[in-house]
Amino acid sequence: MNIAYIIYYDEEAKKNSGFIEMLKSECRKYDIALEYISFEKVNLMSESSFENKFKKIFFVINRTREYKLSLRFEKINVKVFHSSKITELGNNKYKTYCCLKEYFEKNKNEPQGEWIAHTVLVKADDLNNVLNDYIGKGYVIKSVDGHGGSQVFSLNDDGTKLGSYRKNRDNAKNNIYKSLQGHDCVLQKRIDSDSNDIRVYIVFGKIYAAVLRHGNDGFKSNFSLGGSVEEYFLDEEQKKFIEKFIEAFGAGQLSMAGIDFILTRDGNLIFNELEEMVGSRMLYNCSKHDIVRKYVEQIAKLQERGTV
Repeated sequence: MNIAYIIYYDEEAKKNSGFIEMLKSECRKYDIALEYISFEKVNLMSESSFENKFKKIFFVINRTREYKLSLRFEKINVKVFHSSKITELGNNKYKTYCCLKEYFEKNKNEPQGEWIAHTVLVKADDLNNVLNDYIGKGYVIKSVDGHGGSQVFSLNDDGTKLGSYRKNRDNAKNNIYKSLQGHDCVLQKRIDSDSNDIRVYIVFGKIYAAVLRHGNDGFKSNFSLGGSVEEYFLDEEQKKFIEKFIEAFGAGQLSMAGIDFILTRDGNLIFNELEEMVGSRMLYNCSKHDIVRKYVEQIAKLQERGTV
């Protein structure tokens, strides 16, 4: 039996125990023993201990968002999902933006029209000045490494109910600053979307399924923040558009990932972010898709071809 590992922070593993068990069950069908080990334990290992424990394993699923962990496995030639490149991009919104811009310019295949909101990097030590300059002017600011919408703020100041802040500019600015202090951020022009976005699930470089998320409060559509979700069926034009982004990220390097797009009021898709550690609750909640089964099935096919 082939031995493989899945790695989480211990606290995250407790929250995702059902997902871990689903993966273990599917892996057993292909004679793969998937074992859980915590990041905390792995992180304490010396390089020699690390190599001795892992050098002969089948593969690793890194669910920590730590690209340096993936890099450790790559250095001893162990297949890791995701690679250090994808893990780093999926956890730094500005590097994702730069990667896409560079790829499209180099390959001369940039999507037509507006495909991403204008984006600039805000260094942590310049955050206060940027908030002073841009609050009330129709921008959105996000930490480069935030997840689940918790570090995403609208800088509008028009009395609209936006999260936990209202009309007072100083209070709004102070609340945002406290939440983002110490983080590099991206500043983007806000896109009018009626709080709708599309999450596209990718399994080994192929579009697997998509869901439409709608925010019930404020401008964020995250399911974890109380938004609603339903299965979404992409048309052929949308698929061709999305495939450009999949290719830019290295296609098959996306083993099980999500790409989020803002759905504008006129029906266009605007790239939002890459979610390399994509969750599956939304998809199971609103469809009959079994993405875990598909994911492990594809890993097994790689095994048959000798590429894992």
